[in-house]
Amino acid sequence: MSTASPMAQAADGFRREHRALDQLLSRIRDEFQLGRAVKLDDLESSRLLDELMALRDHLGMLFALEESPDLAPDFEVMAPSLTRPLKALQAEHVSLFQELCQMIDYSEKAYSQHTLGDLLDRIERRFVGFQAHLQAHEVRENRLIMQAFNDDIGTGD
Repeated sequence: MSTASPMAQAADGFRREHRALDQLLSRIRDEFQLGRAVKLDDLESSRLLDELMALRDHLGMLFALEESPDLAPDFEVMAPSLTRPLKALQAEHVSLFQELCQMIDYSEKAYSQHTLGDLLDRIERRFVGFQAHLQAHEVRENRLIMQAFNDDIGTGD
């Protein structure tokens, strides 16, 4: 039986999922680096596209977890002053997910036309922009979680 608060348990779960997200982002950066080193063939292009789609799936799951009604009541009870910032962060999930899906749609079209390797620089720039937006969002989210955690258990002396 765990003695950790619901907020602490949620924070621990989020950390695990974010580590998996970081690993996915790293693999995608590696695929782009490979693409810069050699002209991507269809197999390598397919691998990049598979990684982008895995990112989409993972991010969708992560956002659903973060928006879970099981989490929101804890926030409202344990950190009511943070409910508004939480809702604002959750609203960002839609635009982040749309940005990623648009990049994947563009990449899929390029792949189907056998031009993914030729458009790799443009797709990578879109990925770098998306990653910057996601990282800024994650920083704000982590600050909010830490603030809620501190409000829940106190910061001590």
